[in-house]
Amino acid sequence: MCSHFWHQEPNDYVDELDWVLTSGGTPSTGTGPSSDHTMRTNRGHFIYVESSTMHDAGDRAQISSSVIRGTSSRCMLRFWYHMYGATTGSIVVYRRTSYAPGGALVLLSIVGEQGDFWHRAELEASDPNSDADFEVVIEGAVGLSYHSDIALDDLSMTPECVVSDNPLPGGTTAASTTPGACGADKYTCNNTLCYSAAQRCNFVDDCGDNSDEEMCGTDCDFENSQCGWYNAADYEMRWLRKKGSTGSSSTGPSVDHTLGSADGYYVYIETSGAYVDGEKARLHSANYGGSSSACTIKFFYHMYGKTIRDLRVLIKTGGGLSYEKIWEESGNKTDKWHAGEATIGAQREFAIVFEAIRGESYTGDIALDDITFENCKLDDPGKECYPDQFPCEDGSQCIEDYEVCNEEINCSDQSDEKNCPWRQGNCDFDADHWEKECNYKNMDGANFKWEAETKSPLPDSGPARDHTRGGTGKFLYINSPKHWPGDIAQLLTPSFPQSTLECTLKFWYHMYGSDGLGTLNVYTEDKNGQRALMWKATGNQGNEWQYAHIVIGHNSDYFVVFEATRGDGDRTIIALDDIIFSEPCLEPGGVTEPPSPCKYDQFHCVVSGECIPYTWVCDGDLDCADGTDEVHCNHTAIPTGTAKTTPWVTDYPGEPLQQGDCEDNYLQCNDGTCIAYIYECDGNPDCKHSEDELQYCPYHTCDDGYYFCRDSINHCIPLDERCNNDTNCFTDTSDEMFCSECMADFCKNSGNCTVSGHGPICSCPPEVGGNRCQHAIHPTGAPTHHTNWLVGVIITGSLLALLLIIAAVYYFFRRKQRRMPSGLVDDGVSNPGYGLTDFGNDDIVNIDTENLTTMKWSKAKLDLAKPDDTATPGALGIDNPLYEEDNSTSSKA
Repeated sequence: MCSHFWHQEPNDYVDELDWVLTSGGTPSTGTGPSSDHTMRTNRGHFIYVESSTMHDAGDRAQISSSVIRGTSSRCMLRFWYHMYGATTGSIVVYRRTSYAPGGALVLLSIVGEQGDFWHRAELEASDPNSDADFEVVIEGAVGLSYHSDIALDDLSMTPECVVSDNPLPGGTTAASTTPGACGADKYTCNNTLCYSAAQRCNFVDDCGDNSDEEMCGTDCDFENSQCGWYNAADYEMRWLRKKGSTGSSSTGPSVDHTLGSADGYYVYIETSGAYVDGEKARLHSANYGGSSSACTIKFFYHMYGKTIRDLRVLIKTGGGLSYEKIWEESGNKTDKWHAGEATIGAQREFAIVFEAIRGESYTGDIALDDITFENCKLDDPGKECYPDQFPCEDGSQCIEDYEVCNEEINCSDQSDEKNCPWRQGNCDFDADHWEKECNYKNMDGANFKWEAETKSPLPDSGPARDHTRGGTGKFLYINSPKHWPGDIAQLLTPSFPQSTLECTLKFWYHMYGSDGLGTLNVYTEDKNGQRALMWKATGNQGNEWQYAHIVIGHNSDYFVVFEATRGDGDRTIIALDDIIFSEPCLEPGGVTEPPSPCKYDQFHCVVSGECIPYTWVCDGDLDCADGTDEVHCNHTAIPTGTAKTTPWVTDYPGEPLQQGDCEDNYLQCNDGTCIAYIYECDGNPDCKHSEDELQYCPYHTCDDGYYFCRDSINHCIPLDERCNNDTNCFTDTSDEMFCSECMADFCKNSGNCTVSGHGPICSCPPEVGGNRCQHAIHPTGAPTHHTNWLVGVIITGSLLALLLIIAAVYYFFRRKQRRMPSGLVDDGVSNPGYGLTDFGNDDIVNIDTENLTTMKWSKAKLDLAKPDDTATPGALGIDNPLYEEDNSTSSKA
């Protein structure tokens, strides 16, 4: 992917900003990445949207690809994004088939702060149901303040994406939201009237022709487009727009609901193909600002087939961390369209999601048509507070719930700080004996302690006073100038009961000084020392107290740990004050491990909720926004901004074995053989071609005396935790399988199997070892004198053979060099890249006045428009080493 493939959208078209090339950090503190993703250093380059200049909330920057043939199958877009800052806006990816209104379909939408990490996104850009040529558009929109920088790096597209020579229709005309006569902070309706960002997707026809609402998903009959409804990128199954019958017999509709004919369109899930029982497809609307208490959604659904599973309507809130089910239907409803209705009620900053779940076979197609919203308009948005808001006593304001009783006055009548109860865990550190008073303690094993003080000992680092109203009390801080970079201090709170992520933790923190000031982490920790990262902040955050409020929880009783790491430089003080826990923190949740929304081969990020491949867990990259994929690992998690000193790779990426035709608790090898579930990734190949050890196993194997949890946060557990009637592999429960029998093939190499209190164990002959006697133990000691002469002969012969080979190779290349015509230089390289754009520094081609650039290949000149004879015609590239783990999934379709 060279500079001719990605283009900046002109500012007089549909966007107001440009993507800007930079290296190191962005100019604003508390937002943007500190390094690129490719090199992980401040020398590497990336592109970003700068939000601190004269821009308004909602202003956008777009880059678009070259036109791609609509016949491209399984054309995949992959990129890394960084969305860090208190008021971060959004990233939206579109498939654009024309420049006319409605000609762009949302493929992916990511809204709000995602943490100070680089995240990987992958999605299919092509449409399997259309041959229309298309472009890919990536849009970044700024938030409410300068804390909303958004960055991109390492863009690539797979070889299946074939460049087209044909332009998209309507390219000379402006799209429906063209700014211009309306001004930089307004958008243009199709009828040339103007509307603001706040008027988009608000259930009101502000334009008069509904063009401000037409791509929100508000009302849709699917006859001309999907109206802004888009598929969630993290689910394998997809909602498809179609007319006529679905591809499977005895399931799905044959006509749509709108026209009642085979010429009308609807959307549906196709359940035939390589899908399994329980897989999901999610169809998302746009994000709406707010709705009235009478708001409802109406739709028509079709659920016909012997293996129909479930259709649900969900409300997505809290930046995607919370999904509330408001409607559900299950089972075969015959070959008819049925009316559905669900109450949305008063909501704010929300989206609607249709979730369909596949049944056990292909006769499970589910369809939707004619979606409408009724009574959703807010008559007076300032008249009534939302359910998650606090009404000030004088009726003049609505403030957020998390702003109540946080030691900061937010209501003009100060009613938000009245009658605030004291709860276990709350502490302002003003007492002389704060540890005893608050039941906090500095943890053993840390390098130094948190201390209480009234002001910072350094004038240019740390706070000048405490945060508590009045500023005459104390705060907690780390006296870091007395310690070494990397030293840590850990503060432990009292214990809290297990909860279902309803507990809210509020606190104030101060991080001011050197750029490399250090890191403040917040963990939950159970009685066994198992931790999960809930929140983190890194670097200089400015000379003021910052407010944090996070939802926390754990599946067993837990503590909260505040951990400060001393950074580089002389000014590295980190401070805490006014820690406050909400009432639900003291109420037991009454549940154990909540069900995971992820597939069996995916890891569920504990707090942020993403589903990532298990091959990304413990690889040194923070792929979860909450960082929990790197918490329980055999190495220290390496922040994304730090260069890796050793490679963290998965030797054999792929998918786990499936049950196939095997009975319960058994897996099927590629040749059809069935092996016990617990045999996968145990260090012994049980399949004929060893796929049980090569196809999915993590980069490390468990040591002898440990057991591998196939689908768990903790990959390795001690053998004495097997078969103890207590599930230690939290999501797959395999540690409690096969506990009372010695299977015929359990012990290898003449090992003897016996059943103990922890399941079957093997007694091995002296020359072999391992949990199943699966590997040889090499004898130690020097060889006897009887073999010394043989060893000498072998070594001497090997050296002579090596010398002969070197001489032959030298002679061959000297002859080849003499024969090569002058002027020819063989400088080709075998470059495995999907047309990777890593935004390097030395090979920059200017695109526009805002310095958006992309890289040229520095060693091998790849002209993607004129591929060589050995490549796929028009393909954008070949294998990309950054995404090597996905080669198997790219080829499945």
